[in-house]
Amino acid sequence: MSSTPLRPLHCQRTLAAFVATVFAAAALASCRSSPDQTISPTLRVAGTVWDDFDAKVSSGPVSIEGETDYQNFEVGGGATFFEPADSGGQRKVARADVSVGAAEFGDIDAIEIAGGGRVYFGQHPTFQPFLSAYLVGTLFDDVANVEVGNQLGGRAGGGLEVALTEQVFVDVTVDYTVPFVAAETDTTPTIDTEVEGFALRIGLGFIF
Repeated sequence: MSSTPLRPLHCQRTLAAFVATVFAAAALASCRSSPDQTISPTLRVAGTVWDDFDAKVSSGPVSIEGETDYQNFEVGGGATFFEPADSGGQRKVARADVSVGAAEFGDIDAIEIAGGGRVYFGQHPTFQPFLSAYLVGTLFDDVANVEVGNQLGGRAGGGLEVALTEQVFVDVTVDYTVPFVAAETDTTPTIDTEVEGFALRIGLGFIF
């Protein structure tokens, strides 16, 4: 982890992620069941191919901020909601899912557990743009026999799903993770750890 100061866009990015999270979560909540709606189980795997993450470690008034490498491979499952399309057939409306991922932040390993979903736009049968919002728990491994603790945060983003067949799709997602509650050690004094930033993820999904 570098001690390079965070870039000036730090606050703007945090605000943008918060606004996007609220917007996408509200859109997902607005989806209501209807007699014509169908629900299909969905499985998805994804991994990061690019990142721009920062980390902040602080104890009292002393803190170190800088860039950190981020990698994640996750497996998720949930349900995709469909409704009749204007041109016939069905279109995706939303997805609710939970994922578990093995992550690395520099030299620190972690487990990420995320729950949330996507809201889709348009009626194209192959290309489905979406917004996404997730609540993310980051469970850091111990470092030098010290419990780093667990971070609770939000992840907001958007992307595009491309249907390869009726059951198989690939997707590209850009999202931003922002911490709500920092990870905290059980030492005295405590040490807080926060990670946040952008990630580009590529996924492969299956609808059953």
